[in-house]
Amino acid sequence: MQECRHNVLRRLRHFGHVSRMGQDRYPKLALEGYVHGQRGRGRPKKRWLDVVRSDCADMGLTVHHAIHLAQDRDAWRQSIAKLLLRAPAGASPRQEV
Repeated sequence: MQECRHNVLRRLRHFGHVSRMGQDRYPKLALEGYVHGQRGRGRPKKRWLDVVRSDCADMGLTVHHAIHLAQDRDAWRQSIAKLLLRAPAGASPRQEV
C-alpha cells in the first residue's frame, strides 16, 4: 500500500508542477486541452486528469481550486502532506473498486 501512496504523491506533485507552468507550455496545453470528435463505443478510458480529479476530491478540493492552490508551491506541498497523513497507514487514500 505504500506504493499507492507514493503514486498519489508523485501524481499530485506533478499536477502542481504543470499547473504552475506558463500557458504556452505543451504540458499545460495538454492538461487544459480538449480533443474534438466522437469517442469509441464502450466505457471511456480513465484519463490522467480523471485520476487527479479523484485525488483532489479526497483532499476536499475541486480541480479549479487545486490549480489555484498549486500556484503557491509551499501551500500545495503542505496540502498534499495533509492528505497522506490523513490516510491510514495500511490503506491507500482512495478505495479502488
